[in-house]
Amino acid sequence: AVARSCPRQILWVSYEALHRDTHAEVRRVGAFLGLPAKHTEAMLDQIVYHSSFVSMKRQHEACEGLASASLRNDGEAAHFRKGEPGGWRAVLTVEQRIRFEALMREKLSAIGILSCDFSL
Repeated sequence: AVARSCPRQILWVSYEALHRDTHAEVRRVGAFLGLPAKHTEAMLDQIVYHSSFVSMKRQHEACEGLASASLRNDGEAAHFRKGEPGGWRAVLTVEQRIRFEALMREKLSAIGILSCDFSL
């Protein structure tokens, strides 16, 4: 409902689209935020690199000794997993995946998002 009532205030960005064409999605986010389009390809490359899974995981690991590890319980998983699309498929059964996709399509269509790509 919010996406339909305020279409200029909400930008729908999917993980799949970010993974498929990161540079294009970053440009789209910048345009949505009203940032000048004068960024060079080198600047865009830096933005994409520093917001990549590998870079963010490396930063997290560098800082983890400061606080994060002491806040996590023994045996508890770290914040970052693999950083690959579709990892949820390895966790869910086929029946759960079918139910999940159907539920997501229903919920997203209710807010005006009619196209969902669960293929990644």
